Amino acid sequence: MKPFLISIITDMIEVSVTLVHNIVTDNKNFQWRKEVENIELLEDGFIEYYKGGEYTLF
Repeated sequence: MKPFLISIITDMIEVSVTLVHNIVTDNKNFQWRKEVENIELLEDGFIEYYKGGEYTLF
């Protein structure tokens, strides 16, 4: 079984927590994420497709 991808990013951003949350969780506007090729929205979740050909079902 492949290990899960773990990422820890720390930075100070001078905007509201709500704005950051809205940007990070907006699956229709994912282009800022370099590793994501596409996001397919499903009725009860979504699938992230990565540039390496792999995907993750959420």
